[in-house]
Order: sequence, then structure tokens, then C-alpha cells
Amino acid sequence: MKKGSRLYRLAEIAEVPAEALFGVSRVEIVGGLKVRIENQRGIVRFGQSEVIVAVPEGRVVIEGSGLTIDWLDRPVIVIGGQVSGLRFEGRAEP
Repeated sequence: MKKGSRLYRLAEIAEVPAEALFGVSRVEIVGGLKVRIENQRGIVRFGQSEVIVAVPEGRVVIEGSGLTIDWLDRPVIVIGGQVSGLRFEGRAEP
């Protein structure tokens, strides 16, 4: 989805978040204490120092210490702990 596309403009006019309309993920960082990911597709790997979460566009890698799953339901996951890094790994194009 490109920012200047017709669908993007329609989402802005309708005041609908683009991530809801187009099925993309939304990642929020709260200080260095929490990461909230909307539209997640599941946990790929979980450890106290690294959590990998699948999203429609690829993977979100969260690094830190004492990482925990504070909340998990179908569309949302919240990771707590001391977050020291966040990385996005996009899907490889065929």
C-alpha cells in the first residue's frame, strides 16, 4: 500500500486506520518496557531474551531481557520486559 494510492486516501477520508483496512500489522513501543503488535499471526520463537512474532509482512524480532507475554489473543500480542531492540524482517519476494 503506497501512501499516495487511492485506497490509502479512501482510508484517510473514512478515518479508518490503514492497518485495519489493508490487513497490515501495527507495532507500538511503550518506553523500553512493552511492545504491542496488532494483526499478528503467531509466535515463531519465544525466549526471555528474544521473541519473534509472525506478521502479514514478515516477522517482528524483539530483543531484550526478562521478556514475557503480557497479553495474547488472535489479533494482538503484548510483550513486556526490558526491550533493547526491535527489528522487522520482511518476507523475501519470490
